[in-house]
Amino acid sequence: MKPDTKLRRLNLRIAAIMLSALSLASCNGVMYDEEGDCDPHYKARFIFDMNMLYADAFSKEVNAVTLYLIDPATGDIVWQKSERGDRLRQDGYLMDLDVAPGSYQLLAWCGEGRDEHFA
Repeated sequence: MKPDTKLRRLNLRIAAIMLSALSLASCNGVMYDEEGDCDPHYKARFIFDMNMLYADAFSKEVNAVTLYLIDPATGDIVWQKSERGDRLRQDGYLMDLDVAPGSYQLLAWCGEGRDEHFA
């Protein structure tokens, strides 16, 4: 085999490897188009296990929940949301939190949902 042929084959292999690498790198945008946005979505999970069985009884005992997010620097309530009903009966209930990223103190007011209030 001539040295010219060996060099040509080596160049073809390098070109094929480079082309493969470039085509894989360019597919990154195509692969994740169906995934949707990459914005963070925060959720809060509620657990009531401070009972005699140390078992999560939230879905059986709580009919209404209000969550307050408090700015630790000012002590002001910056966000609140209340939910009640069948949604709370699901095991592993999660509340969507529509808040900007940051540090917050959370305060949950949970109960039977009969004329309860928190001041």
